[in-house]
Amino acid sequence: MGKEKNSSEIQEIVRVLNELSNEDFLILAEYLSNPFIPDERKRYLKTKIKTFPLSQNKIELIEKLIRSLAVDIAKYDLSEGEIKSKINELGIVEEKVNILTNFYLDIKDLYRNYLTYRSFQIGLPKLVRIEWRYDLVRESSYAKKLNYPLFLICLTIEKNEEEQKLEFTVDRHMLRLLIQEFKEMKKVLEP
Repeated sequence: MGKEKNSSEIQEIVRVLNELSNEDFLILAEYLSNPFIPDERKRYLKTKIKTFPLSQNKIELIEKLIRSLAVDIAKYDLSEGEIKSKINELGIVEEKVNILTNFYLDIKDLYRNYLTYRSFQIGLPKLVRIEWRYDLVRESSYAKKLNYPLFLICLTIEKNEEEQKLEFTVDRHMLRLLIQEFKEMKKVLEP
């Protein structure tokens, strides 16, 4: 029963997609499957989509189909012919198959990079913010007169959508080592 419902939903989505003009079809595809578009372009596309004769439910179903196609194409690094074949299997008309194939070819590498990044990021905390403060220790319980510089560093990390703070101090020597390590990291990124 579940497969029949799923199949009928896909047939309905394909029917709706085939009835859209080529321009509207491309707008919908770009908006729903490309998470890398700038915010200004995204707002423009969203405004255009609101004029389409589609319910929110249909848009969500179309988004699910189009994004899952984009992920599969990137994940399995499909060729142009394989992409066309996969889209043809759905029953989308030929001219829209060509439009969607070209669109997917344009964003495939972006998706591949994004999927690679996400696969390494799963489970690891993400650095959200770095704050620091310079302190000069003038005296301590062991020494009456001191001019000892310290840096208090606060890293805010996010894991499972919760922020946590990690605070620590470093002296001049450790700060130089940290800076040197960051410079080494930067060199890796430079061509």
